[in-house]
Amino acid sequence: MTIPRVSSRRSLEKPLLPLHSSTRTSHSLLPMSYLTTLLHPQKSRQRTMLLSIVSLFFLTAYVFLVHCTDAGNSLTLWRPEVRPASRQLSIALDSIRHSGLAAKSQPAAQIQLSSDQELAAISNFLSSLPQNQIPSFVDPTRPIDPELILDFDTRSSRATQEVQVMAEDVWSKNPVFLYSKRYSPASREVKAILDSYHLKPLPTIIDVDLRDDADVLTPTLNRLTSVDNLPVLIVAGKTVGTVEDIRKFEADGTLRQMIAQSGAVINEARKNKH
Repeated sequence: MTIPRVSSRRSLEKPLLPLHSSTRTSHSLLPMSYLTTLLHPQKSRQRTMLLSIVSLFFLTAYVFLVHCTDAGNSLTLWRPEVRPASRQLSIALDSIRHSGLAAKSQPAAQIQLSSDQELAAISNFLSSLPQNQIPSFVDPTRPIDPELILDFDTRSSRATQEVQVMAEDVWSKNPVFLYSKRYSPASREVKAILDSYHLKPLPTIIDVDLRDDADVLTPTLNRLTSVDNLPVLIVAGKTVGTVEDIRKFEADGTLRQMIAQSGAVINEARKNKH
């Protein structure tokens, strides 16, 4: 029996694959895009650049819109004539704010005092504190600036009411008020008449000739009371008159009646004791 022989040459007779066959096989497994990139590298770079530009454009537009929204100036792209409700509210608030500023920029008119009110204001100012003085620059022939003698805002809406309250208060606290001269015989005569009444409260007496503002105060009182010379006697806010008038009213009892109606009390019991 003959045993077939195995020849080692049989394997060598089979043709060998080229060395680059394995590389070709692996390329067949890669994505087509990669092959395109290898075959057309310039087109791939252009596509990438185009995508980057488009992305940058949309990102810029988004940031711009967000910024405008945060600033309260949102835009209506398709219908510019239509404004959002928030924008309308902002415009309304700006209008109110500007109108308020315009109103504040126009100062309110200062009140004008009548002669009676000016006399009351000066009397209240001088009797409140002994050191109060009428400034030397005041022109006594013209109405005094209310801001110099009133302690409230003379431009407020309630200034007129406050002046009325001030006048009532000063004459209530000082029902008998005398502007006099310390060394004047006429002033000493009127002081003696008032002293004989033993008034309560005591009469308020200001000796003008002893004050530093006498040069302004004296002609101011002459203008407001129509009395040419001191003394000037004021009862319940009304000027009694000249010294001759005071003597006359004292003789016929009119002065006593005026003082009793002013709120001051004449102490008859004390007078009888003397």
